[in-house]
Amino acid sequence: MTGIQRIITKKKETTLHIAAAANQEKFVRNLLRTMIYNNPYENLTAVNEIGNTALTYAAATGNVNIAMAMLEINSDLPNLHSGVKPLCMAASLGHRKMVQLLYSRTKEVVREWKEDEQDDLFITCIEGDLYGIQRIITKKKETTLHIAAAANQEKFVRNLLRTMIYNNPYENLTAVNEIGNTALTYAAATGNVNIAMAMLEINSDLPNLHSGVKPLCMAASLGHRKMVQLLYSRTKEVVREWKEDEQDDLFITCIEGDLYGVALEMLEDNPNLATARNKDGETVLQLLACNPSAFVGETQPCELLLLFFSCELFD
Repeated sequence: MTGIQRIITKKKETTLHIAAAANQEKFVRNLLRTMIYNNPYENLTAVNEIGNTALTYAAATGNVNIAMAMLEINSDLPNLHSGVKPLCMAASLGHRKMVQLLYSRTKEVVREWKEDEQDDLFITCIEGDLYGIQRIITKKKETTLHIAAAANQEKFVRNLLRTMIYNNPYENLTAVNEIGNTALTYAAATGNVNIAMAMLEINSDLPNLHSGVKPLCMAASLGHRKMVQLLYSRTKEVVREWKEDEQDDLFITCIEGDLYGVALEMLEDNPNLATARNKDGETVLQLLACNPSAFVGETQPCELLLLFFSCELFD
């Protein structure tokens, strides 16, 4: 039999390289059986002129059986390379099962790759629908989009959303975790208006779709002024239909968080909010009185106070 390690092309490819590239599973298995008694480590780790092992060639074909046969002899093979990484090769060609296999064997090493290398692999998987935007990747039923939004990874989120346009955007954007939160709630928690805007460009009704924490309430509770302004502008008609205690809670949260612009809009839309109280039983007037500095050089708290008294007088 021809030596496995023998270089047989000008590109320094060995017999094993060529057999793997040609997707000759039976021939590869025969070669590998011979390897067990003939320096298996050196034969399997032999590289061509650009540093690719035979596993990279197998990854290019997508034949998981060939890759598995190689890994049975050297489980560390996916991490040994100086050319194209086998995982990256499989991802670039859209071989889903091969990507799943190789990632399962390399995830610890992948975490140590340079940031741009991890970015490239991630985006390749997203563009090839290999990672799956809608795929649940945590025990809390969070999807890739949830995690990217929570981590405030604007570039990742934008790439995910670009892929969504052609890949069931409604279902992906409205996916919820175990407590009913969409990825927009996660974006609201970070306060990144750019991420929220990018989501709303695809589904403008997204702020109103939830079964968990409302994105607007999340943003208000964390004091993200611009996010609250954005989300209230997109949800005010729906907010008016909320239960009375829900409107009260949001209104009080805005007052306590110095989000007077939205609080003023809410009071203009619903004068009944003038009677709202916080969990300690304090009224809006009491809360404003506890924060006199808010009135220095600011018009919105003054307007809010005047409107408050107007509502009280004509109640």
